[in-house]
Amino acid sequence: MSAEPQDVSTTLDAIEEVLDQRHVDADALLPKLATLLLSLQGDSPLRPRVHRLLGVLQSRLNLYRDALRELGEAETLAERAKPPNYRELAKVRRETAAIHAAR
Repeated sequence: MSAEPQDVSTTLDAIEEVLDQRHVDADALLPKLATLLLSLQGDSPLRPRVHRLLGVLQSRLNLYRDALRELGEAETLAERAKPPNYRELAKVRRETAAIHAAR
């Protein structure tokens, strides 16, 4: 059974707001995002955002390889969306650049 898109979007907004504060327990948010990802259908327009947020959290845990994998998946999904999700692509590419700059 999949979650309602509006409910997931509201939850993602709240998670993103917490992430923007930079003082977050990433270990606590990872299971929540993983559960959200599993609740989405394969063609959901929210999937790229969930993958990006997973990448951001993994980056904060210094799991750079996993973070880049999640960000790569987010980028692919955002590019394949009809129409492409350029806002999400910009956010994904910004996070990817931040990881490369930090390494």
